[in-house]
Amino acid sequence: MVLLTTEAVRPRERLAYWREVVSQHFVHLRPERVAGGLFHGEIRAKILGGLSVSQVMSGGQRVLRTAAEIARSPAPLYFMNIQVAGAGSFSQGAVERNTS
Repeated sequence: MVLLTTEAVRPRERLAYWREVVSQHFVHLRPERVAGGLFHGEIRAKILGGLSVSQVMSGGQRVLRTAAEIARSPAPLYFMNIQVAGAGSFSQGAVERNTS
């Protein structure tokens, strides 16, 4: 199992660390802060069969994955998100879906 976490990072450096670690070890994207307070983030990932299965827990963030980030991916990626707590939304083009 792979564990990526901001736990040992100074609070003011956590979002920058999160952005770097997630982009290098998980998927190319650009997280931005949307809430006050201390940011935290954690990803637990493992390979099951040929799939990478990850549990992501974090503070409030807006995650952008533009054409530039997508082009940096070495292979096609498919995401299936199951939200188990909190609220979120997903948008692609003009279509937006909210979860809670």
